[in-house]
Amino acid sequence: MYYRWKLALLMLSGIVLLNGVLFLMSVRAQAPENGTIAFATPRPPAGNLWLMDADGENPRAVPNVKGSVSGMTWSPDGRKIAYYSGVEPNNDEIFVIDADGENLTRLTEHPKNDRWPTWHPNGQKIAFASKRDGNLEIYVMNANGEAKQNITNHPDADFDPSWSPDGRKIAFYTSRDGNAEIYVMDADGMDAQNLTNHNAEDIQPDWSPDSQKIAFVSDRRDGNNIFVIGVDGNNLKRLTNVPQPDTEPAWSPDGEKIVFTSARGGKVDIWVMDANGKGEPEKLTKEAHWNRSADWFDPAFAQRFSVSPADKRPLTWGWLKRFGRVLPQK
Repeated sequence: MYYRWKLALLMLSGIVLLNGVLFLMSVRAQAPENGTIAFATPRPPAGNLWLMDADGENPRAVPNVKGSVSGMTWSPDGRKIAYYSGVEPNNDEIFVIDADGENLTRLTEHPKNDRWPTWHPNGQKIAFASKRDGNLEIYVMNANGEAKQNITNHPDADFDPSWSPDGRKIAFYTSRDGNAEIYVMDADGMDAQNLTNHNAEDIQPDWSPDSQKIAFVSDRRDGNNIFVIGVDGNNLKRLTNVPQPDTEPAWSPDGEKIVFTSARGGKVDIWVMDANGKGEPEKLTKEAHWNRSADWFDPAFAQRFSVSPADKRPLTWGWLKRFGRVLPQK
């Protein structure tokens, strides 16, 4: 009997592994080389949520999106995009939609603002900031919008959470030290630590794919520019140095580049630069309208199967992430 159960479990594991491989291969085959960037723009003919190839080519609108959008974030498997949008004046709510424009779903419904969604790497939870308790706090909810929980419970405002790719930490910025600072806390809200410790305004954190660094925006030297810092608070590096604001950094899935919003050139556009700050940034959007709030997905680096919901250790089929990384380019 034992061996029959063992054989059955092995067969079930094989089926799960095969389905995962086929899923990653099918998504990778349909995706443009180096992935897809979601961004916000008011350009016609439809909506404000758009996609483009990672080189800036092939821009296309995501259908069925209503109103102005911001804070786009890809689900770990690349099937969905979460964002926030104003449904009424001064009332932002969080939505999720399939990348092809199907299944638009409202996840929050409250008279106070809900903003800045960020996915847990297993795709089962979303962290966000909400003012529903009187001041901005970081909340976590299930990916279907249920079971919302305040995890910061602090009298000062907490903004813009970013979930680490290993699932263990959440970065955010907060006013609890009298000015904006980047903090890192455990995913349950415990052990919040000031990462930046500077009298400048430090905002908009985004984790590197290896969970070892955080890109952020600071006005500590001549206006808003983009910096990178280690998760231990060391190895601070300035990546941009222009008088026009550089904001909203987001790492490429391979960790080699950072896409960001910049007003350099006199218009708000999406730019990309090497994550080490070397070389000149490249402008990806060339349309006359403003373009901002970018997030990058590449199925070759998808983490859908890499983190377990219970203890965040790799699952039996966590090797699929590594398999995805060596899939041939299109």
